[in-house]
Amino acid sequence: MPEYGSDTILIPLSPSASYFLHRRNIPQKSLLSYGGGEDIYHTGLDNFRRLENLSQVLDPELRKLHGIPSLEPARYSLFQLKILLDVLYTSIAIIQRIIHEEQPDAISIPVKRIPENETRRYAFSNEESVYSTILSMEGWKVPVTFLERETTPAPNSPSAAGYHHPGEPMHRWIHSRDSLVNAGILLKRRNMFSGSTAYVRGLFRASGGPVLIHGSGYNWDDALADLYREGWRPIHRMTGEMAGAPPPSSPFTQTVRDILDTHPRLQELKQFLSIDTSRFLSERISTIISDAAVESVESYRSTRSMIAEKGIRALLTSVRDRAAGHAAVQAARDEGIPVISWQHGGSGYAFHPMMPCIECINTDLHLAFGTNAEEKYREAMEWLGWKDRPPVVAVGSSSLDWMRARLSGTRQRGNDGPVLYVTTLYLHNIFQISQPFHPIGRDERLWEFQRKVIDLAGQFPEREFIIKLHPTHRSREPIGSYILDSGRTNVRCITHESSLEDLLPRSSLILFDLVSTGILQAMLTAKPIFLYSGLYRLDQSALALLQKRVIVSHDPGDFIGNVTGYLEGRARTGPPPEYSQEFIRAYGLYEADGMSARRAVSLLARMVHDSPGSSLLEAVSDK
Repeated sequence: MPEYGSDTILIPLSPSASYFLHRRNIPQKSLLSYGGGEDIYHTGLDNFRRLENLSQVLDPELRKLHGIPSLEPARYSLFQLKILLDVLYTSIAIIQRIIHEEQPDAISIPVKRIPENETRRYAFSNEESVYSTILSMEGWKVPVTFLERETTPAPNSPSAAGYHHPGEPMHRWIHSRDSLVNAGILLKRRNMFSGSTAYVRGLFRASGGPVLIHGSGYNWDDALADLYREGWRPIHRMTGEMAGAPPPSSPFTQTVRDILDTHPRLQELKQFLSIDTSRFLSERISTIISDAAVESVESYRSTRSMIAEKGIRALLTSVRDRAAGHAAVQAARDEGIPVISWQHGGSGYAFHPMMPCIECINTDLHLAFGTNAEEKYREAMEWLGWKDRPPVVAVGSSSLDWMRARLSGTRQRGNDGPVLYVTTLYLHNIFQISQPFHPIGRDERLWEFQRKVIDLAGQFPEREFIIKLHPTHRSREPIGSYILDSGRTNVRCITHESSLEDLLPRSSLILFDLVSTGILQAMLTAKPIFLYSGLYRLDQSALALLQKRVIVSHDPGDFIGNVTGYLEGRARTGPPPEYSQEFIRAYGLYEADGMSARRAVSLLARMVHDSPGSSLLEAVSDK
């Protein structure tokens, strides 16, 4: 590490860098010092408008090249482009705040070199040095020195390009055979008898016809037994994965770049807070959208071909963060078959306009987990200004129904089980601003909280603590090093070795730092739940319901105090159990009757079989 003078301010840009300095007793200043204010959040919301404007300019021009009137590859790129603008603009704002507050004579920053293709299909890579890229742009009034260093790619990048499971060839072979995939899901989710019975019963019903599940099935996977039972067969699948990246000579790339450089409506993308972003955004946006255009055309044509060849009656979708999924939906619409999307995970706790953008663009009907979530989808679509907004209907979650039934038949550990801490992932270079939160210093805030939980475990050496990391956090750093350095022998980390559904029955109490699908799953048990809510803001209505089931603390110290009191036996275990269903019914289980899949399949039948002139709203009014 280079030598610095006493007046040097060191600002770590990641939890790992922060812990590196901490272990060596080197003074540092956190990014949290430069956070606060609503301007970053509003910039993130403004980026929705910027990207809608980008789509309105680019998609008509791209249409002249790909020749498919209904395709909108620029609009389909929203998820990646939103990350691109949000990370770029937020990072510029952070540097501007640092310069304004510290008035430095110069800035030095390490540079990480990565292969160019590492970012081809993504807005950013977590191996990328975003701050050094930004500081190399024109417009900074402070001299910048770039420190070259060799790096080894970390194993926890979310980019799919860097990780290959040893069983991947077999995995791909199995997933290319729809009947094997469906049989495997039925056996896992049900059992041999239940799954077989559902399939056989469907053989004696009038066939609803073939349906196509596109992408990750999520709740549609847990509705397979009901689909078969009601005669929907065969059930086909498309993964949505496009093989390889388009070549650099894609005919769309130069067209997009030329429009970005010259079109008067896109000049706002050339500068942000006096920093020249034109060259960087021109290159990165043209790459993302040209990829999306090639991917859209391939997905659109293959989907239309399958629909015609297999006689598909409906397309069933969940989440789609890439262009292939959106293009498949448009193909189904152009073939005249209905598209039903289903919420893929916990949502609706706060205003979050990104959720409909990755779940229900152009669908005919969107299924939500609960009535409160249903209302939030409508609110977000109205704010986005969509003219063609699909009806949203609360039906519940077949996945939560399945897990609820499974947990009820599983032996539950008592108060002697481990303490389970379910933590979220570091954002690094991969975040988008949609729901209310401050990205500045968010990772550092999470890392500080994680350390407090590990220190808490040290106060109870006789209790086992399990930290359930996000599956992409394969390096386990810096948490793993902190546990080792602090000598906490009663703490262990788990990534993908065990799922949350496996860990819940074994645990005595459950700790969270994020309201997500996991907390809905934990509410299916009768175990005490503690939540640190300082990373994101919830609507007051959601918070009020949550507090009827969960001990919620916005301050880390209060959280640790509450958990400590419980473990020492001098605090209540949680709110009265009679209130435990209100939050999960509003945001997850709907009627809490285990009938989510049946309601979804019933709506599918209404949409496929009703006469063409019948109103869709009438078709979904009787669930």
